[in-house]
Amino acid sequence: MRDLHDVVRGPDGKSAPHAFVALARDASKWLLKCSQELGYQQYVDLREQITDDVAHRTICTDRNDVDTAAKWFETQQTRLQDCEPGLPL
Repeated sequence: MRDLHDVVRGPDGKSAPHAFVALARDASKWLLKCSQELGYQQYVDLREQITDDVAHRTICTDRNDVDTAAKWFETQQTRLQDCEPGLPL
C-alpha cells in the first residue's frame, strides 16, 4: 500500500490513474479483510491514508475508471468505519 501511496502522491501521480483505482478498490478490500489482524491505530491510519489518496484523484481529470473506483470507495466508508478493530483509547 505504501508503494501505491508513493505513486499517487509522487511526481508521476497524474500519469498513474491505475494507482488510484488500485487504492480505491484493492487496498480498501484488503483493509476490510485484514481489519481484525491490524491494531486499532494502524487500521485507522491506513483507512485515513487511503481516503486522502483517493481524494487526491482530482489530478486525474477525465478518467472514468478513476471516478468509478472513487465512487465505489465512497460507498464503502461506512463499512470501513464499522470494521475498526478494538476500542479506541
